[in-house]
Amino acid sequence: MKEFIIDGSRFADWDGFLTEVNRELITPDVGHWDGNLDAFHDYLNLVELESERYRLIWRRSEESRRCIGLFDLIVQLIRDEAKVELALD
Repeated sequence: MKEFIIDGSRFADWDGFLTEVNRELITPDVGHWDGNLDAFHDYLNLVELESERYRLIWRRSEESRRCIGLFDLIVQLIRDEAKVELALD
């Protein structure tokens, strides 16, 4: 299973989170996520493995919880996506 890593130590606010997601999860040929939550759902499905399940590891997720106001909503959107296995670290 392919793995992608979001590292909470690499950002301290929403804009940093957007940068991290774009760098680690969204390939440039697919697009650039600007923070729209409907688009985030779409991007979860457009990861390079369109038909395969993948694991998204969110390291230092508790740090992210403290600095991202929408943390719980983002986590729920990821968990609602059947092809994504989320691991909070």
